[in-house]
Amino acid sequence: AHKPGRAWLNVVLFLVTLFSVLYIGAGYALQDAGLVPNPESPDALMMPLTHLHWGIPFAVTLLGILLAHELSHYFVARRYGSPVSLPFFIPMPFSIIGTMGAVIVQRAPMRNRKALFDIGIAGPLGGLIVAIPLLILGLALSSVGPPPPDIDVALQEGNSLLYLGIKYLVFGKVLPSNGEDVWLSPVAFAAWAGLLVTMINLIPVGQLDGGHVSYALLGRHAWSIGYAAIAAMIGWGGWLLMSGNQAGGFWLTWGFLNLFLNPRHPPPLNDATKLDAKRLALGLLVLALFILLFMPAPLREIQLR
Repeated sequence: AHKPGRAWLNVVLFLVTLFSVLYIGAGYALQDAGLVPNPESPDALMMPLTHLHWGIPFAVTLLGILLAHELSHYFVARRYGSPVSLPFFIPMPFSIIGTMGAVIVQRAPMRNRKALFDIGIAGPLGGLIVAIPLLILGLALSSVGPPPPDIDVALQEGNSLLYLGIKYLVFGKVLPSNGEDVWLSPVAFAAWAGLLVTMINLIPVGQLDGGHVSYALLGRHAWSIGYAAIAAMIGWGGWLLMSGNQAGGFWLTWGFLNLFLNPRHPPPLNDATKLDAKRLALGLLVLALFILLFMPAPLREIQLR
């Protein structure tokens, strides 16, 4: 038998993460309103504390996507009788989005490849079901145009095929182009961050969701794919940095984290039973989703003047 985890730690971490994400979201809202024109000023650190409610649209969107992702894993795992924890949220109050996401702890090896596949695929699908409608809503609340005259530096979010397509659906044109771009509302930026988190999780490495699916499909051959993905992240990140693109730091960070902490997926208890045709087809869907979500340069600062 397995003793249930103590939920108080999950609750505390969620509340701290909620505060962290509200703080970051309030900072963005204050900057958008022109109340903190200099992000490096003391006001940029203190004012969000007194305007936390301004961060609600950002926080509700981002945490809603993360909760949908993690709870999808959790409930499918429980359906298989797999001993898993509730989500542990990871607060990061001085990061771009206020959190590093959330993780669910697997307290025993997966039963078989079928369980591994179903649990792995559930999170990305559940998160996207929430993220895509929120992104469309957020873009409808955003504006399109040239850079505002009082802004010298901006964060440029990365494009993926899915993100480009949804922007085209909402605005009727490819953005950015001709000196114009979409200036994201808090809901849109948080939903975009949800797409980024999903893309990261679909990388076929170790115990990321993509690693679960890759191992369920290919067994120990997935280890070679994982090492190739790590090498690709490090190589691409290094090339971006040498080209002057700050987004290279993102790929180098994820590449080395996975190299040292998460290179190989552990086998399930039953490693012999192959997947059925339906799951093989869903595996191709996961690959297509990863291609649609892939952002070569996820986020960087750009000089506007």
